[in-house]
Amino acid sequence: RWRVQGPTSVDLVVKRYDNGYFSDMFRRLEVGGTMGFRGPVITLPYAPNAVARVAMVCGGTGVTPMYQILRAALRDPADATTFALLYANRTPGDILLRDELDALARRHPDRLVVRYVVDAAAAAAADWPPEAVGRLDAAKVAQALPPPDAPSTVVLVCGPKGLLDHLCGPAAPPRARDPDAPLGGVLGALGFDRRRVVRFE
Repeated sequence: RWRVQGPTSVDLVVKRYDNGYFSDMFRRLEVGGTMGFRGPVITLPYAPNAVARVAMVCGGTGVTPMYQILRAALRDPADATTFALLYANRTPGDILLRDELDALARRHPDRLVVRYVVDAAAAAAADWPPEAVGRLDAAKVAQALPPPDAPSTVVLVCGPKGLLDHLCGPAAPPRARDPDAPLGGVLGALGFDRRRVVRFE
């Protein structure tokens, strides 16, 4: 059992979905109520300077692990890793943590570039740049990410299953996964190697 002790706090990002199991539990929680948690569960250990560049492609709530990595890495003055984040949403209003991401990019312009893409017609009403509207196709991904042959680069991908399949191809069952198999989807078509792409399930 893991228990937080002392002056420690945990910040959570919760997006409410209609009939969402987890988000409805938070909605029903009253002031002063409690909720149990387990963890932390480490999906991807991050080590400073393990690679030169990290490219991140995400959609919706898939930004949350990216934000965790960015916060930890960018506050370390000894870490020289650079980051490119491509973040897709339906509308500008759906972008989670936008203020926080923009603030990180302003504070670390030499280490972080953030690009947003929205796929809804509502973007026109928000005076959204035309090149940042539409599905995450090969052109948008290639513009935002380092080239696939760039040395010491890792690509992290997180979001809804449909987006992950679009970017990486359908995931094989764990026992059938072949690290030597070519990567599918948009990233595969652009020439990215499966060994350098981490898909958050």
